[in-house]
Amino acid sequence: MTARSSIRITCNVRLSDSDLGEEESIVVFRTVQEALTNIERHAEASHVRIRLSSGKGELVLCIGR
Repeated sequence: MTARSSIRITCNVRLSDSDLGEEESIVVFRTVQEALTNIERHAEASHVRIRLSSGKGELVLCIGR
């Protein structure tokens, strides 16, 4: 995103030992892609933080300023 806009992105990924499957990876990618597009268009943010973690059978994705 920074190549196309001036938004600085900080990304923290902490997944358990098992990798995401292909379908889950695509869903996460598309979700982050759409969120960043919306942030670029509407939020006037200069910095975005993305956190992806897993544990206890859950996948947690947080996106914010």
